[in-house]
Amino acid sequence: PAPAPGPASPPVEPPDDFCCPISLELMRDPVLLVESGRSFEKQNIDEWLQNHAVCPVTRRPLATKQTVRNIALRSAIESWVEANGSPGGAGPAQGAGPAPPAAPLPQAPPSLPTLPWEQRFNRE
Repeated sequence: PAPAPGPASPPVEPPDDFCCPISLELMRDPVLLVESGRSFEKQNIDEWLQNHAVCPVTRRPLATKQTVRNIALRSAIESWVEANGSPGGAGPAQGAGPAPPAAPLPQAPPSLPTLPWEQRFNRE
């Protein structure tokens, strides 16, 4: 009989820069918000920009909502996934959250919705 497999090792969390600041999930289609220089999952930032004219991270007003594909980041994420597996196990990402960011996070003005990363890290 084959020996029983040992305990599974915990999944390796992706680097913070590989996770969308809006959803906290591993990005699959990262885009760069040109004016802010920040990367986001394309679907998340597209939805954000439909209703807001500020960067969701810095909260600074945007003169343009232009995004471009972040091919270098996508390649780095794909290499990381190939080497480490997706968060939560093999296969597509399961929505595991990243480690907390090192920098202090800005508070959202009352007129803007609170994003998951703000709820998670701005608890008193």
